[in-house]
Amino acid sequence: MHNELQNNDINLPIAKRKGVQPCTNHPIYNFLSYNGLSPVFRAFSTNLTEIRIPNNIHEALQTPQWKVVVGEEIRAVENNGTWEITDLPIGKKIRLVKRYGYSQCQSNHTMFVKHSLEGKMAIIIVYVDDIILTRDHEKELCKLKNFLAKEFELKDLGNLKYFLGIEIARSKKGIVVSQRKYVLDLLKETGMLGCKPANTPMDQKIKLGREEGSVLTDKGRYQHLVGKLIYLSHTIPDIGFSVSVVNQFMHDPTEEHMEAVYRILRYLKMTPGKGLYFKRTTSREIEIFTDADYAGSVTNRRSTSG
Repeated sequence: MHNELQNNDINLPIAKRKGVQPCTNHPIYNFLSYNGLSPVFRAFSTNLTEIRIPNNIHEALQTPQWKVVVGEEIRAVENNGTWEITDLPIGKKIRLVKRYGYSQCQSNHTMFVKHSLEGKMAIIIVYVDDIILTRDHEKELCKLKNFLAKEFELKDLGNLKYFLGIEIARSKKGIVVSQRKYVLDLLKETGMLGCKPANTPMDQKIKLGREEGSVLTDKGRYQHLVGKLIYLSHTIPDIGFSVSVVNQFMHDPTEEHMEAVYRILRYLKMTPGKGLYFKRTTSREIEIFTDADYAGSVTNRRSTSG
């Protein structure tokens, strides 16, 4: 009987006999943590991680679920009259928001602010046909919602949780802004989910520059990855210096520069959920710490901030 069981085992596939074996010594699940998240947001974050977001309209139309979403978006754009041909192509939502007394910010043209006589404010951010509303002026925000609902077909999605690759978790203590899914998707795209992580985003012993005879790398791929890293530095500022350095070689990147980009990706694997924490406080003062190397560029002796 024992020999018969052994013979049956031999006929099974190797994976069945030995069990599932990890193909890396650094599986990504060793670096993922959902501690500190509420059960509701933990479930949201887990589900979000498993969702594959298309890179373009062609990929979206190949997936039934996303095809439905695209159809709904197109219908909403048509019903709301979001786009029209005009000499100065300014969106209908933006014109209406301005007419309602909101001022457009110069540093971010998608953001509009309205101040009250009591010193309170309401803020609206418009991205194509998506809107973010925030305030310390509850009455003004309710008026704005009612005003927009009369002009457009709106869907209130409640508290902001995810927007343009940025995840927002909130509690009574404050708000955390991160790009966990964005990091994981980037690691998956580059085939680095199983890579060995790095403790720092850049090797301090290496000074990147332009040397004669260096082997050039794929310029398009390099620019694509650095562009994504620039966006990630909004919520992970400790990669800011390294990203500023690799950003200097966008026009003629070499293999050495690409290795520096991969080093940043290896560092991101250490803490993919790392982000910014905004503590709940009555103070409106903002403290910012920044630094720069002194004439650190071997190319032009300029300083790089980060």
